[in-house]
Amino acid sequence: MTRNLLLDSNCDWIVELEPGVWLTEGDGDPPRTKNKSAAHRYPDRSPACGALLRARLYRPFKNAILRGIRKNDPQDKMYG
Repeated sequence: MTRNLLLDSNCDWIVELEPGVWLTEGDGDPPRTKNKSAAHRYPDRSPACGALLRARLYRPFKNAILRGIRKNDPQDKMYG
């Protein structure tokens, strides 16, 4: 079964700036972490896009992607 995360209200969004590097809160230009569980979670895609746009004011992050994370999904290592 294919999941459509764009339409899933039970989904948070995180920003992967580079492979294994996630946008977080705190100090930095932009603040980053290598710990996926410390990535800032956005309640829907729009604020995650805005955060990526602000991050790109500092660096291009040409390969950055937004990832939908289902809330309380036992298959997701973010919650394990």
